[in-house]
Amino acid sequence: LFAVCVSLLCGLLLICIIVMSMKLNTMAGERDQMLIRYDNMTTEKIQLQSERDQLQSERDQLQSERDQLQSKKGQLQSERDQLQSEKVQLQSKRDQLQSERDRLNNSIHQCYFITSQKKSWSDSRRDCEAKGADLVIISSKEEQEYLSRRFRGVEAWIGLTDTEEEGKWMWVDRTPLSTKYWWDGEPNDYKQEEDCAVTGSKFAKSEVLTWADYPCTFPVFGLCKK
Repeated sequence: LFAVCVSLLCGLLLICIIVMSMKLNTMAGERDQMLIRYDNMTTEKIQLQSERDQLQSERDQLQSERDQLQSKKGQLQSERDQLQSEKVQLQSKRDQLQSERDRLNNSIHQCYFITSQKKSWSDSRRDCEAKGADLVIISSKEEQEYLSRRFRGVEAWIGLTDTEEEGKWMWVDRTPLSTKYWWDGEPNDYKQEEDCAVTGSKFAKSEVLTWADYPCTFPVFGLCKK
């Protein structure tokens, strides 16, 4: 009987050992799986931390670029405002200059005029004097060009003669002629009768060199200047 009991106990012990061994094996497998999961989670954690750090770096870079763009925007707005202010100032100056130009043009137009009738040099001068002017004295190339453009195609007496001494041309204010705008071949004192000067000679082919000498009694308009 004792032997039977011992055998039963040994059998039970063996069964317990087998069951415990199986449980240990199962727990070891579960432990290994948990270790694998832990390693995977650790790897994922490291990867997520790396991605987080990269995103933070990109965020910081974007914030820096945003700040730079905002600074550039402010600078451009300041430059735009300055340019607009300069534009307004330039427009104001332009309008002022245009107004002054128009005023000067009107003043210049009022300074020069043509007599209403063709007359001799002396009579044309008297017509000028009757209106507070005199036959024009042309003192510069610019003035000659202006008169040629304004009174294009009009022959008119100017305040220039050599009646006192042949070949010695004098202006009406007694100053000698220095700058000359004679057309080719002029003055020629044709038949020794031409002692007064006209501008706008119909024979001239230049817009500047338009002077010619005519007989002082020849009837043409007078070019007056106040």
